[in-house]
Amino acid sequence: MFEEEFFLPFKDIFQDIELEKTLPRRKIKFKDGVYTFKVSLRKGTWSKIQLSAHETLHDLHILIQQAFEFDDDYMYSFFMDGKPWSKYEFKCPIGDEGPCSDEVKIGELDLIEKQNFLYIFDYGDVWKFNIEVFEVKDEEGDEYNPKVIENKGERPQQYPDYDDEW
Repeated sequence: MFEEEFFLPFKDIFQDIELEKTLPRRKIKFKDGVYTFKVSLRKGTWSKIQLSAHETLHDLHILIQQAFEFDDDYMYSFFMDGKPWSKYEFKCPIGDEGPCSDEVKIGELDLIEKQNFLYIFDYGDVWKFNIEVFEVKDEEGDEYNPKVIENKGERPQQYPDYDDEW
């Protein structure tokens, strides 16, 4: 799990989570640019979203909500290893503990093209979105306006229409 030799003597003494919280880790260099994400709900239903490296994961959340025409009324998380409920999670800002999605910029995540991660919205209904880093353009992104650039497939209904069932 640890790449740095410094940590090896400590592996048997501490739990993994304690090492990650207390010992210094490699600093990730900020990677400026414009990032395009392909956000898929299911096969044939996706959106492409562009953000600058200076935007946060919370900004990505807001654009996903717009792209899929959802109401932003539930909690959410990003799982950077693609595994639901893993420890590599960035939580929504209204949660009790972090790290929070509004505390990390896209350019700080060390993302590469074709990398995938997971976004879960609404812990009750558990809407799972696969996010692929579709493209990273090496241009300055400070003044780039985040936007949804393409949609494909029918947008799902967030809430079932119970009137139709009566």
